Amino acid sequence: MDDPEPPATDEGLVPHIRTSVLLASLLATAAGLLLYALDIPGDDIYLFVAGLSGGASVAEAAEALERRDAAREHNEVLRRNQELQDRVSALNKQIRTMREPALRAAAAIGSAFVMRNTNPDSEDAVFLGVSDELRAAHDVNDTYGICRAMKTRWGTHASESFMLGRQLTGGLGDPTLLAQEETRSLIRDRLGLRTDDTALVAAVDLALQAQVEPGALMRYAGQVLRYITMDSTSVKAKQLRARLVRGHEGLEEDGPTTGDDSDSDFRRQLAILVAAGVHENDPDVRLFLGVLSQDTEMVAEAMASGANPNVPDIEILRRHRSVLDAAE
Repeated sequence: MDDPEPPATDEGLVPHIRTSVLLASLLATAAGLLLYALDIPGDDIYLFVAGLSGGASVAEAAEALERRDAAREHNEVLRRNQELQDRVSALNKQIRTMREPALRAAAAIGSAFVMRNTNPDSEDAVFLGVSDELRAAHDVNDTYGICRAMKTRWGTHASESFMLGRQLTGGLGDPTLLAQEETRSLIRDRLGLRTDDTALVAAVDLALQAQVEPGALMRYAGQVLRYITMDSTSVKAKQLRARLVRGHEGLEEDGPTTGDDSDSDFRRQLAILVAAGVHENDPDVRLFLGVLSQDTEMVAEAMASGANPNVPDIEILRRHRSVLDAAE
């Protein structure tokens, strides 16, 4: 008769269980590393490994799922926020592009308004819809109705651009005012509404603060005035901006920038016009002459006579081409 088999004991089962668990853990670890190499999200790796090894409780699995869902929700929120920021940025750019012509026109009207030669039926005035307000204005300080109309129809940026053009043109008559802190602060704030070019705004403020010589202040302010009435995307505007950012030195290096002639050539042709007596009847010529000779009294007189600081030098040459041709 065969001897009965001895009963199984816990001591005999433990080595077998340990071996099975060890093999399962090794397989789970290898699978986890493979999934990691395939760039599978971390919580998914954990769930897979936990399922193979049998070491994850229901609670642990639920927590892993919650972490995964929370991460996905967080990433979705970030994505939506970025989309909204991109849309807002694009909308602001579109608004700026649509508003740019209005800001240029407002600055030009503000400049002409100081010299009392604003035409209520001009293209800029009709475009902005302020013809009636310009007719109703009694003097250069009667700006309330004009600013209110511009603000209502075009926003604060337009009304402040009008005041910026007015302020810079007024400063040409007394350039020492441009260096005063109160005036500089207003110019800085209004220029900041006219353009989002923070580097230019800072450069203009620094140039007005650093320079106290009236002639240099007058020339620099005149070029800032010219810039804010130009299409900022044009090549000439970008060239002028580069000079303005360099301060007074930039303007002195390049001289007049509106025509193709050099500074010395323009001065020569201006001297021909003065010798012919053109300046006696053309305040724009006297204005250029006063700026180039740094004669503030002549500038003030020319502006009081209706000179337009926005007229480029090449327009002066075209206007009196017959006189120039006769002299040559």
